[in-house]
Amino acid sequence: MPELARVTRDADLDSVVEILERDGGVIVEDFVDDETVAALWKDLGPALEAHDYGKDAFVGKQTRRVSSLFARTSHLSPVVLHPFTWEPHGGSCRSRCTPGSAGTVRWPRPASR
Repeated sequence: MPELARVTRDADLDSVVEILERDGGVIVEDFVDDETVAALWKDLGPALEAHDYGKDAFVGKQTRRVSSLFARTSHLSPVVLHPFTWEPHGGSCRSRCTPGSAGTVRWPRPASR
């Protein structure tokens, strides 16, 4: 299985977009700093702990779902508004880019050209 390219958080946006278009994904090392991850866990942890894991493969047997994230924490906005999250799709990736687990953001594979 091919490995995804890795970049740092301060990588050039054009380079990241080029990798996304070529490979369909990219790993951004240390995308979210430790302090922000800790703050997110502090704010969101209780809500996550209050929910059970999913019961089937569709929902995810190791996945807990919590809604209203932006109402629960002020620490998520800088992560979601980072240029790597927002700009690859012309500033309109709201429904196409999804923040993943701490330190990752998943972008959809681009359509074949």
